[in-house]
Amino acid sequence: VKLTAKKCSLMYIGNGMSFKQTTVDASDLKVKIEATQTQSEWGNSDHLGASGDCGFTEATRDDATGNYSFKLKHKAAYLVFQPYKPSAVPDDVILLKIEIVTDGTTTLAGEYPFGTGELGTGTNTSNTVTLLCDHDGYDNSTNPGGFALGTSASAANSCFAVIQPGQHSLTIRYTYFMPQRYYVGFSIGDNGYARPGYQIVVTKKITTIPNYAANSVTTIRHEIGPLVFPSPKYYQWGASSTSGSYDSTTLWPNQLEMTSPVNWAALPNVNELSWYIEEGDIYINGCNDDENLGTETGTYWIVEGDDYSIYGAGAWIKKRQYIPNFSSEIGANGTDLRLDNYAVYYKYSHRGRPNDDVIDQYFYLPCIGPNDNRGGWGLYWTKSTPKYSDYAYQFSIDYQYGVSLSFWSSKRYGISIVVPDWFQ
Repeated sequence: VKLTAKKCSLMYIGNGMSFKQTTVDASDLKVKIEATQTQSEWGNSDHLGASGDCGFTEATRDDATGNYSFKLKHKAAYLVFQPYKPSAVPDDVILLKIEIVTDGTTTLAGEYPFGTGELGTGTNTSNTVTLLCDHDGYDNSTNPGGFALGTSASAANSCFAVIQPGQHSLTIRYTYFMPQRYYVGFSIGDNGYARPGYQIVVTKKITTIPNYAANSVTTIRHEIGPLVFPSPKYYQWGASSTSGSYDSTTLWPNQLEMTSPVNWAALPNVNELSWYIEEGDIYINGCNDDENLGTETGTYWIVEGDDYSIYGAGAWIKKRQYIPNFSSEIGANGTDLRLDNYAVYYKYSHRGRPNDDVIDQYFYLPCIGPNDNRGGWGLYWTKSTPKYSDYAYQFSIDYQYGVSLSFWSSKRYGISIVVPDWFQ
């Protein structure tokens, strides 16, 4: 049939429906935004038509040529993800999938009437859209699938998803894979002390609630992958210490003397640590066969320069600015603990990790222990000493039991690390 009308309506319904729509009545047309969408490679948006891309417009006829021209107005909303990994994380970390989840008050996918050229009220709706990154089932040895993560956000490394328009509160869950040559550390006494590579989930909360309007494109950039910590340095107190009286001219092997280059002044004192423990909030994050492994409740980290190990034990600790009355001069019990003896053993509030909407109120300390004993025990010097001059306070993390603060560590033992910038 040759069209002669000056103007005509044009509907684009994609190819996401499982049946061919041959109706002559446009009011019966439907569009399906898929709850599961699959992209074939970085930067390829060919799957959008099958995933729910749709549009409506009015076409205008050129009388001289008989051709119609139009500019399609897309009626779905579109997300562009540009995830990347920290530069210190070795290559071949693989992105497997991206899950887009609402808070349950809105929906993202379903079947929609489209007879008016707008998406109507959906049926068979879902509050989650899962974008698979060339990944249909997991095969560790022959078909890992997925996209290799780069070290910066880029248009070339983009993933595309179609969602129902609306004002959504979104959480994004990225699943990535550390290949077989990486290992997940376990606690002391686990015998194996290592495990083949694993799928790991990183959760990111979109803190604002924007309107993902029809025909809009929203770009989302997140750094994903394990946390990265510098290679630890172990210190013992000595004659040139800024504080303390233990006089030693000989350092243990592989130990560094507690001198001014370690930024002594920035170290937390015993008063500050008492507030973190007594009045703050602490999550102990463990990593073993039964707890949190490969889930969004786990927290994973590596040591810079170590290409072969990934660990999952440490503590999330509430930052000082979120602890009422936090003080460096007075301890949580109302006295200056620098003039007294004070100790607390194995205390924590929760296991796992803080909720996504408050996690920015916490900082993370990894379990990096003596002699690079990582993954089960972490020891950190403070700059305070109790009445016993041959001892110094140390803050410790045991992923099984919690955190403690004690003065049973002799200054001559170089078993703790000094990382003032990690305490926030």
